[in-house]
Amino acid sequence: MTMKEKEPVPASKEVNGFEALFKVAKNYQKKVKTTGNGAVIVIANEKGGIGKSTITALMAAALAEVGLKVLVVDLDPQSSVTQMLLPNLEKLPSPAIGDLLTTDFDGDNALFPADVIQPVPAGTVYNNEALGQLFLLPSNPQLGKLNNYLATNINGRQILKFIIKELVIEEGALVNEYDLILIDTPSQLDSIFAESALIAGDMVLMPTTPRPVDQWAIAQTIQKIREAKRVANRGLEIVAAVVNMYDPRSGLVESEGLEAVKAALGDRVVEPPIRSLKTIANSPAKSTSLLTTGQAQKPADDFRQTTTEVMSRILARLDQLSSKGGR
Repeated sequence: MTMKEKEPVPASKEVNGFEALFKVAKNYQKKVKTTGNGAVIVIANEKGGIGKSTITALMAAALAEVGLKVLVVDLDPQSSVTQMLLPNLEKLPSPAIGDLLTTDFDGDNALFPADVIQPVPAGTVYNNEALGQLFLLPSNPQLGKLNNYLATNINGRQILKFIIKELVIEEGALVNEYDLILIDTPSQLDSIFAESALIAGDMVLMPTTPRPVDQWAIAQTIQKIREAKRVANRGLEIVAAVVNMYDPRSGLVESEGLEAVKAALGDRVVEPPIRSLKTIANSPAKSTSLLTTGQAQKPADDFRQTTTEVMSRILARLDQLSSKGGR
């Protein structure tokens, strides 16, 4: 895997959590360079409406800014992360992930990842002076029509893993070409798409919120991950849990909700929680401007700190796997 050495952190960016994130990204990149494989992180929760796609888009953008080559895989038929990362499209991309999942790789008209993956232009969701690159394997609503087809295919749940980790083209598979792969999943983890992601992934990042109405899904999500571990992916673990939509001004209910999340997930919960943002709650596409405003705003600072902690835990997990000979 070829990676260019990056320049030192620009002095103008030694604010807003950029420097700390830059340092952990460089350490992570060194690890990837040693192993030859980027980590595959599944963003998953049984509950919808908690900001999975927004967190996926913003985290990918933040990591591209500090020098990583990141691929986002949109495995949700709602295509939210596709619309966030490619906000100026008149219509959703075609071909998309669904076409790749159903192609005949030995056929004359086979599609390959390079036919579907699109670069995300700098200046939209991440800064023009970003040190890395951001790419998207997009989705469109046609994906939802493939659930039954893939569920009845003998290899249906394994195809995504094959595409990411085993399909060798030119110098290697996708996992060899990117520093990090983030898979955004639908909220129903019993769908073929979520199951495929849990089989393909190395680790799970679980977003949640302090709202009591969302907390029932924590146990459900953990159970789905255990099922994937038992059946097809023994090394899968929750590497971190991110609390989204936290508003410290909401008083006792919000604080108690945060404590309940910590009680359920223990030290997997990352600090600081991501603050409640009107842009995230009301218009996910606009929320991606959070990292491109250039302002020293607290939400952007918090988000980069959260991303730094998540990456630190991913790096620690890779070290753990290496010591056990598992990666």
